[in-house]
Amino acid sequence: MEWKRLYTSSEILVPWTEEEVLNHSFELISDTEIESFSFKRNSEGVLVTTCSYGTKDKFETYPIEYWRIDGCYLYVYPYTVTSKAGGIKIAKLKIDKENNILYGYRNYKKVMYKYLEN
Repeated sequence: MEWKRLYTSSEILVPWTEEEVLNHSFELISDTEIESFSFKRNSEGVLVTTCSYGTKDKFETYPIEYWRIDGCYLYVYPYTVTSKAGGIKIAKLKIDKENNILYGYRNYKKVMYKYLEN
């Protein structure tokens, strides 16, 4: 799918649903960067995600973070961040279920993630 076609479509910034995130993983499609999230609900009902960040030559894993949906945005944040301004903000443009690709914006930058069910 071409970005121009997505940008001009009526599907831009489609609200998230919990079903699209819970028990799914996002893996950044990039030649240089690593970023992945695995979204769960823990035994206490808290929405958590395991995260990995880094570059292809320097891989780093960070502790479990938290997530929430607020309209058109999915927020990933450490427990110390309480405002929408902190953490990561992912807007969904389209989920191509046939090819398992999520098209979106991460903090206003175009991204594509492999979209996988856990």
